[in-house]
Amino acid sequence: MAISQLRELTPVKETWSIEVRIIRLWESINYKVQDQVISLDVILGDEEGTMMHAIANKMQVQRFRTKFQEGMAYRISKFRVLFETSQYRPVSHEKKLQFFAFTKVESIDCGIDRIPLLMFQFVDAELIIDRCNTTTYLSDIVGLLTSIGPLEPIQTRRGLMQKRNLMMTLSGGQKFEVTLWGQQADLISEDLVHNSKGPMVLALTSLLSKMFLREYTLSSTHATKVYLNPDIPEIKKLLESCDEKDAISLLQKHSSQHASVKEQKSENRKTVTEILEMEKSEYDEDGFKEIRVTLDGKIKELHNRHGWCYFACPNCWKKIDQQDSAKFCLSCSSKWNIPAVRYKVEIMVEDQTGELTLTLFDREVEQLIKMSAMELLDRTNGESQEIPSQIEEMLQRNVIFQIKITPYNIKYGWQYLSVSKIFIQEEVQDHNLELFGNAKDATETVKESTSSKPESKKKQKLC
Repeated sequence: MAISQLRELTPVKETWSIEVRIIRLWESINYKVQDQVISLDVILGDEEGTMMHAIANKMQVQRFRTKFQEGMAYRISKFRVLFETSQYRPVSHEKKLQFFAFTKVESIDCGIDRIPLLMFQFVDAELIIDRCNTTTYLSDIVGLLTSIGPLEPIQTRRGLMQKRNLMMTLSGGQKFEVTLWGQQADLISEDLVHNSKGPMVLALTSLLSKMFLREYTLSSTHATKVYLNPDIPEIKKLLESCDEKDAISLLQKHSSQHASVKEQKSENRKTVTEILEMEKSEYDEDGFKEIRVTLDGKIKELHNRHGWCYFACPNCWKKIDQQDSAKFCLSCSSKWNIPAVRYKVEIMVEDQTGELTLTLFDREVEQLIKMSAMELLDRTNGESQEIPSQIEEMLQRNVIFQIKITPYNIKYGWQYLSVSKIFIQEEVQDHNLELFGNAKDATETVKESTSSKPESKKKQKLC
């Protein structure tokens, strides 16, 4: 039987024969049904460098688990060729293969050097941003490892899991935080901080792009593999551009991110009056950076002094001049073909004690109206000054606001308070549970709080 290349495969027949290497192998798990295995998944690579996803469904997992070994080459025949329509695709290819009971697998040893041992589909920062909060494709990245966080136990729907945060710098200079979950978290150790000599470059596969705390982040899935200084051209190029002094540092634990939803939404609860009456003398300015309080209130008004969105650098979120044709960010010296569009909406919030002006940014507005700023700007034909009806739907919503108070607010006044997180009364999202590519957002119902006899409302004072 003639040997075909992966690019030649079509769904018209099942009598194809291919010679490929198992580039990566993993099991897809249904975490809702006692960690039940859904399929055995592999990435196939051929001598032309083409990569294709292939699966063996649940009934065939045991059979192919014993036949396949990552890194080995095989002659495979009698399989199905399908058009790729699934979510969380580990490679960008319009087709995938399915192995079944009659699929024939033979190990090959001669001439396998013609098939690369490692293959990737690395993406740049702009594509990571474009894929944010979408579920069609997973992403491979390569970059300089700059920081490693500690191994942390996190309570999830599946019970206690380990996680580890990494900070990586891509070839374009853009920095991304990567979160490794479960077994992947054990693949990188803090020992690298003490034992590494010179820069360390990582290649990571099948990552999910997300938005968390107004930052683009990447999160591992069950398909993620971690490669430390692999012998590939991209790594060599990065290492040549690095300084030997590029050491790896330790990331500190961000405890506020790991508290439960219940703890976060009630942490340091204040009323409007209590916030406005906070005294500068209550805080030690020498060591004071910022504090966070929570406020249970209703969105009463939308202010339109500065529009509802802005054009931002996708790397640091600083505002970019719309007339700047070069799209060059002066803050972080990054160049972008297309700037990001970000929400920035001023609102008036009231509770039973008074009123307060707050600023909502991208993540919080998107959480409330379920639409990205770019999509809304398209729907309004580029009108960024008049408030769209979709944003007006936020009015009268009951929300718990987590508010960031800085030394500037303590010293000069309260008219520039920013919201760092919101908890929607009807549906509180717990970001600690966003673990894997096929995980859905968890929700928690929050009962409406009961109050004592209302106090007279106090208008916001501007200092």
